[in-house]
Amino acid sequence: MDEEFTLNHVTDMLKLTEDQFARMLPDLYTWYVYSKLLEAAGGESTGLVWRDDNRPGVITGVDCTDPKTGEQFTIDLDDEAKP
Repeated sequence: MDEEFTLNHVTDMLKLTEDQFARMLPDLYTWYVYSKLLEAAGGESTGLVWRDDNRPGVITGVDCTDPKTGEQFTIDLDDEAKP
């Protein structure tokens, strides 16, 4: 099972080892790109739950909140999604 980390604050990254941090950075960039696209469409990301799956830069979904209804949902992405 892949280890998961909830990263809501910059200091949450201090929970990671140096090797994990290096693997997380490409995923952080990918999350950023998809979150900005979501924001441009009127939605918002609810934070980052990073899964240490040894596939840097590949994410499978973005957790979101509808700003009008407060409903939380996940946008599932292709297993090889990269911006």
